Amino acid sequence: MRLSIIVPVYNEILTVQEILRRVRELPFDKEIIVVDDCSTDGTRRAPARDR
Repeated sequence: MRLSIIVPVYNEILTVQEILRRVRELPFDKEIIVVDDCSTDGTRRAPARDR
């Protein structure tokens, strides 16, 4: 079974990479869905690692 994890973000430019790193480290099969609620601080452009 695969778990879907939905991560809502809004103006999280300073924390989104760390949040996603921690979620990726969880020891089970998962998909990560990030939903940006029209951030104005560049969150959407934050570099995604290990896509």
